[in-house]
This record gives sequence, structure tokens and C-alpha cells, in this order.
Amino acid sequence: MISYSLSKQTTKKNGKAGNTYYNVQFKVPTADGKKKNVHKSTHVRADEKNAFAKANKIARQIVAEYEGIKMTKITILEYPTDEDWIAVKQRALVTVGLKAKTPPTNEWKYSILKARHSPIRRLRFSVLFEDIPNWVAVHLVRHVHSQPYVKSQRNDRQSDYDRNKAPQDAPVNMIWDFNGEELMNIANKRLCKQAAKETREIIKDMCNKIIELDNIWADFLVPMCRYAGECKEMFSCYLKENKNEET
Repeated sequence: MISYSLSKQTTKKNGKAGNTYYNVQFKVPTADGKKKNVHKSTHVRADEKNAFAKANKIARQIVAEYEGIKMTKITILEYPTDEDWIAVKQRALVTVGLKAKTPPTNEWKYSILKARHSPIRRLRFSVLFEDIPNWVAVHLVRHVHSQPYVKSQRNDRQSDYDRNKAPQDAPVNMIWDFNGEELMNIANKRLCKQAAKETREIIKDMCNKIIELDNIWADFLVPMCRYAGECKEMFSCYLKENKNEET
């Protein structure tokens, strides 16, 4: 098993400080049972948007390639269009006897997302996961207000392995449909430090891709403690004592 840690390093040019990048240090097992340190640059500048997440993903990809592990590929197949947002506004205004005459502004969109009012259920997402560990897929299908479509492991429908002997991390493909309200609920629960690390990393990658498509989701796709301002777990989340740690 390879472990790694991320650190920042500032370059120098002509004696002056330059850009700051994330470097990664790997502890790689050797034949004699010891571990050697291997340093690599992620080439991710610390001032980039979502820099820590990008550097961490690169580090995990390097580890996966070294250990021969398949990384989960995530593709956003569908996300809310301008027409979907107009439909949300129509549904919100009809409840107070009004009609939507203009498209919603970003301020209006942000306000209704913050309120989590029912019209945001009209915002539809569809995400493809390729080579997701089966046990992680099991975590995700528990979100009852989403609709998962997971590749069957039945022996009469695939020949990659014997289902009765397949390990829990056997890779499967999955398409996951959910609405805007459920997306926020998924993020609040699965980005929490109480969630399994592997599940948390996959959901973080998914959320980052959605935020890249529309930054209006950035404040809402966070752990519950950051959204609500306090830890709601029965056993306190790790971030309660480490509020400055990046997720």
C-alpha cells in the first residue's frame, strides 16, 4: 500500500520567490519491507481554483497506476439548462398566483437553492460512473430520492468474474439520476468525514465537475457542518476540530 502527502513549494528565480505549487511525497514499499520516499510535482499552482482537490486527484491517479487499480471515470451527462431554470421559476411563482415573465437571475437562483424550496427538484442531473467499486455504488444507491442504474453482476449477464466470488471492489458502471435538492443532500452526507474515504473522493470529484459547469452550486456542495455551521453527526465529524482542513 502506497501512502502520500501533499505540500506546497515556492519556486525561486534570480533569488526571488516565484509561483507556489503542490508537491506530493509518496512512501513506496521496497523489496526489503521498508519504504522509500518519492517526490513528484503535480504542476498544480496553489492559487488555482480547487487547487488542493486537483493536486489530490493527480496524486491518487499516480498511486492507482502504480498499484494497478482502476480509477473511476466520472462524466456529467445532463445538468440544468436555462430552460430548466425558467421551469423552476414558473413553479415557484405559480404557488403565489404569479407568472414568470423573465428568466431567473443568478441572485434568484442562489436564493431558492439556499432555501431548498421544492421547485429545485425540477433541476435534473445525470452522471455516468465508469469502473466505480461495487461497494461504493452500494453506498450511493441508498439515496432514495435518486435513481441509479448499475451494471449487473449476474453470471448470466457478464463473464468478467464469478459473482459469487467477486470482491467488493469489483468495478461496475453506473448512471445516477437525481434532482437539485437531492444533489445537495448527497454532498452534505457524502463529503462528511464520517463517510468512507473512497466514497467521499468520488463524490468530491463529481461535485467539482458540476461546479465547473455552474459555479452557483459551490456554496451548497459541501459537508453538512460547513453548510449548517455545526456538526449534525451523532459522533462529531473530524472537521469540527480541524476547521481549516481542505476537503
